[in-house]
Amino acid sequence: MDLGGPWRAAISNDDLRRDALTPLTPLITRPGSHTLSTEDLSQWEDVHVPGHWQTHPRFAHSHGPVLYMRRYTMDAPTSGRRRWLRIDGVFSEADVWLNGAYLGDLEGYVRSHEYEITQLSRLDTEHQLVLEASCPPQSLSAPKRTLTGAYQAWPGIDPDWNPGGIRGAVEVRETGPISISSLRVVCRDADEVRAHLLVTVALDADATRRIRLRTRVAGAAAAETEHLLAAGPNEVAFGLDVPEPALWWPRSRGPQNLTEITVEVLHEGQVSDTTTRVTGFREVAWDQWICSVNGQRIFLKGANLLPTRLDIANASPEEIEHHLHLVAEAGLDMVRIHSHIAPDHLYTCADQLGILVVQDLGLSARYARSVRTRAIDHAKAAVDRLGHHPCVIMWCAHDDPTGSSPRLDSQARTLSGRLRHQVREQLPSWNRTVLDRFVKRAVERADPTRPCVPSGGAAPHLPLLEGADSRLWMGWTHGRAHDIVGLARTIPRRVRFVTEFGAQAIPDSADFVDHSQWPQLNWDHLHAHHGAEPTLLLSHCPTAKFANFEQWRRATQEHQADLIRTYVETLRRLKYHPTGGFAVFSLNSPAPLISHALIDHLGQPTLGYAALRAACSPVLPIADLIDVPATPGALHHLRVHVVNDLTSVIPAARLHVSISDTSEEWEFEGDIHPDSCTFVAKVSFRTPPDLEELRLNLVLRSKGPTGVTEAFNSYRYPIMRL
Repeated sequence: MDLGGPWRAAISNDDLRRDALTPLTPLITRPGSHTLSTEDLSQWEDVHVPGHWQTHPRFAHSHGPVLYMRRYTMDAPTSGRRRWLRIDGVFSEADVWLNGAYLGDLEGYVRSHEYEITQLSRLDTEHQLVLEASCPPQSLSAPKRTLTGAYQAWPGIDPDWNPGGIRGAVEVRETGPISISSLRVVCRDADEVRAHLLVTVALDADATRRIRLRTRVAGAAAAETEHLLAAGPNEVAFGLDVPEPALWWPRSRGPQNLTEITVEVLHEGQVSDTTTRVTGFREVAWDQWICSVNGQRIFLKGANLLPTRLDIANASPEEIEHHLHLVAEAGLDMVRIHSHIAPDHLYTCADQLGILVVQDLGLSARYARSVRTRAIDHAKAAVDRLGHHPCVIMWCAHDDPTGSSPRLDSQARTLSGRLRHQVREQLPSWNRTVLDRFVKRAVERADPTRPCVPSGGAAPHLPLLEGADSRLWMGWTHGRAHDIVGLARTIPRRVRFVTEFGAQAIPDSADFVDHSQWPQLNWDHLHAHHGAEPTLLLSHCPTAKFANFEQWRRATQEHQADLIRTYVETLRRLKYHPTGGFAVFSLNSPAPLISHALIDHLGQPTLGYAALRAACSPVLPIADLIDVPATPGALHHLRVHVVNDLTSVIPAARLHVSISDTSEEWEFEGDIHPDSCTFVAKVSFRTPPDLEELRLNLVLRSKGPTGVTEAFNSYRYPIMRL
């Protein structure tokens, strides 16, 4: 029985809690006790579950705790049947009662919690379920104590937002004497001959029982084993070989074949419980931050994906799918699920579209020491929930464990501030040195098929000088976007896998910005509630230079677009030597924000999205950027490359390079190697003296057995006259 839909809710206090916990038909009448009457219920508000209490007007500014109550009618289970209450996640913790009996406490929006209610279900047909949910407010300036990731106390979102509530489905289900509590399926290796799965089944038996586990692959029986279970929780793990599997591939490499894996538990010849997972047979390997799937390496072009919306329980499948389709339309292969666990539908859709996922486990910034055990349980629950999805290729235990990302640090724009940040990264800390290692170990024990990065964004540090993925903010917090070229030349390790870069821009849907007094804006409000970084925005695009708000907004988007293009083209030019991929920050915005997002909260793209899409074309001719002022007569030497992400050679390709409105042009011909960046030539020229703008054009054409290939690129530079 699905218990979603209309519930009652009220701000918790001792009187309401006492009345709500009184059974509908008390077995023992206590002095002063009574059941909730219609008049009592009128003091409660109607809410929807799943949902968040702050979406209701009465609770819009509340940080809880909040009581949730649901009455339902259900006949008693028949003999030999067991009944379970399943709650699929809350923000961030709750106590649960049924008919006045305390079932237990639960924590986390990732883990599904089950409580046996067989005996309580036999007492009556009318039932009253009560949850007291709490989600204590958190601060970025202090160690966190709730595992809510990007849904709460995350840089850029309104600090008054609280995600408290019942995030997932609530249901009552029945099983035989043995139930399946959870099923974890991960693919260890796969090729055209055989796939090997690791299967872990958590079972709960009502007594000592001898059972059989039957595993089906695509409906056909694949294995059957016998086990002796003790009363209570049990865990059974085994390997499963699947001959001649239909492999799952990323979207640019092949079809997305998916297969159902069903596990049935049989007792005395009858099915007691059954669970199904949909998975894909594929093998993932990483070498120096270069990813291979089924033995084929792939350069990962990606974007950070933030929550679809802050009230994630209300996100529709259409909204979730929209963002992934935008990923595919931009020519990207991968998303990094940034500092949160997304709804299940996102991973199902990513499996179907062949979009790869680098998965953060939802730990972000600094945490108090008291969270270690809970963080480990949270990570294991994430593996149980997502391990069967073939799209997931890597875990990240903890994002920014120092809590001092340069993107967030107001001092990062100064040299001394950046030096202090680098010193902090070299020093040991409890989060990075202890917490992250425990979480990494727990994840890799639960899932030995994928790597887990302990500390996302960690720079190379002593004693091994081995870092993690890189977050580079040249062109936003400091310096110029072009500085990435020098960084790649001097410290190649820093550009092996870049998972954050970008710049803030004003979205087209900026109705929340009051610009009636232009150029004066309420920066304090925009910073506190809409994520704006006024100092950095104004340093790149001073309002004094623009006649109106619309011109200024476009300038911020143009700056964002230029930065993204510079980074992406530079990193693609370093394909596999040493760069394995990148992820722009970020694709989407979860709320009305001034942010780094390329798609605003209403789904409207900025100019940065168009720039990303153009820079991620499968075949793209690229020239070096001009790093000196384009003054009349200045001499330039530019290397020209062609990036080919296709798995086939581009034969007899002709590359035409020209400067508009001049006679300067070059022609090159040759084969472009598959899945590579091919150096073509170096062109030299002087800035024409009589032009206002230097425009460099690159046109690639090829006619091969698989069809015609065409690719275009151009660069525009204003000519500065001294």
